[in-house]
Amino acid sequence: MSSSPDPRTPQRCAPDNPPPPFVLGVTGKIDLPGYLPGPEGATELTPAIRAMRARVLAILDWIRSPRGALDPVRGTFDAEGASREPFWNARDRVPVQVLTSLAPGADTLVAEAALDLAERVGPGRILVRAPL
Repeated sequence: MSSSPDPRTPQRCAPDNPPPPFVLGVTGKIDLPGYLPGPEGATELTPAIRAMRARVLAILDWIRSPRGALDPVRGTFDAEGASREPFWNARDRVPVQVLTSLAPGADTLVAEAALDLAERVGPGRILVRAPL
């Protein structure tokens, strides 16, 4: 009789068997305060929109970092902050997928922030999925 692993015990992912992605679904308000679409789809980044983008980037950094602290009041991430148990093992290898409908406003703001972060962290680490 073969014994199967206990499903309550965390299992490590082998290098040749990558972990599944962390999927972050996004839906939000279309009419964001300070979101001023400009000509030809360009968006002016007002201080309110810059602050929202900074919070989105802080959350994405927190999700993908194996340590650090997220301050929900300030909306900032401190990579050197208090160490914590990761959500899962191999967290630093898990790609983050942002799932959005790309509606104007919050959906687009989060997708743009995720794409900017993806350029910084390298290919395959942050992905934006937009089922249309």
